[in-house]
Amino acid sequence: MRINHNIMAINANRQLAANEGATSTSLQRLSSGLKINSAADDAAGLAISEKMRTQIRGLAKAQNNAQDSISMIQTAEGSLQEVSNILQRMRELSVQSMNGILSDTEKDALAAEMTQLRQEVDRIAETSKFNNTYLLKGTLGMSIESENCTNLYKADGASFMTGINGVDISAAEQNTYYTITATTTTIGTSGTSGVSTAGGTSTAGGGAAVAAGNTITTITITYTVYKRDDKGNILEAGVRHTATGKIDYDRVSAGNTFSGVILFSNDNDESAGIKINVSYMNLNSLNGIVIKTSEGGSTKLHIGANSEDAPLHVSMPDLRAEALGIDKLKIDSTAHAQETLEKVDAALTTLNGVRGDLGAYQNRLEYTLNSLAASEENLTAAESRIRDVDMAKEMVNFTQARVISQAATAMLSQANQQSQNVLSLLQGL
Repeated sequence: MRINHNIMAINANRQLAANEGATSTSLQRLSSGLKINSAADDAAGLAISEKMRTQIRGLAKAQNNAQDSISMIQTAEGSLQEVSNILQRMRELSVQSMNGILSDTEKDALAAEMTQLRQEVDRIAETSKFNNTYLLKGTLGMSIESENCTNLYKADGASFMTGINGVDISAAEQNTYYTITATTTTIGTSGTSGVSTAGGTSTAGGGAAVAAGNTITTITITYTVYKRDDKGNILEAGVRHTATGKIDYDRVSAGNTFSGVILFSNDNDESAGIKINVSYMNLNSLNGIVIKTSEGGSTKLHIGANSEDAPLHVSMPDLRAEALGIDKLKIDSTAHAQETLEKVDAALTTLNGVRGDLGAYQNRLEYTLNSLAASEENLTAAESRIRDVDMAKEMVNFTQARVISQAATAMLSQANQQSQNVLSLLQGL
């Protein structure tokens, strides 16, 4: 019998420590519901599970993208439904005007309604938006062509010049050059477009009064709008437009610097579709800036979980009156009414084709949505088998570990008592 080393106690203590570790692991799994709580639990399983989680989250976001895409298409199709109704009414008016029994007064009434309907087609196309993106102007997917701009970007071609925070082209025309001119004038010495002088003061842009003798910078933007068909092809010579930048001159500080948003519109408050956000920028620095917009009418819808997944290309051409060929309709004579009827029929054919494409896109996206949901479900099930704990099985392990721990504790107590037996040998001394 040895007293320096209690081997039985050491062994019992080692077994108790091992069982305490097993009990702790079971408690962690039961409380978290996960079989793998750290890389130490299963390094390979953790790596596979994390990859699956990445794919699952990507699939969930792809479903959101698909749902948003369907909503956008439904928004566009709803607007086109009304345009189709308008074209049907315009066709009725054309047929009615071809009747020889109508007087000139009655034909004038029909022509007045025809004009209002054409204007409504333009209004619908000009205002139909989804998430601040115009859908029916042929500008869907339009962007700024940095390589064709002048004085707008730094040398890297990626960031705007110092002082320019951003340029909003959401309402601009596609494939168009916008040229900005900044002109500085001393008030009271000469007249300048956009600057009116009276009583020694001047009102410009934002409507703020500027005293005579001070200088004022007028910002204008010029651009040419071309008549295009629904494919974006130029049909006629362009019309040149000029708009003035609306600036709150009360916010122009020393050094002719301005911070805020510059809006461009003409005398009829018709917007040029360009907004420039600047901070502490000398207004003269805007002179010579050229902004070039790209072609629009189509965009890419990313409906996959990975960067390499092929996007869905969606086309929405320009569907304003000019693009549809119904901007110059006459029904004052039988011949003109016949010509108008043919133009409206052609417009209906174009519109029906676009609506058919939108319907095809939506149907495809519905199938895409179902496929993504099924993939997410199956991957989630596979990831669950790797990472989630079987609660019933783990409860068995936990119960076993607890019983063994209790037994080991009891045996450790017994082992510690073994050394006391040596004292019985020494009692006879």
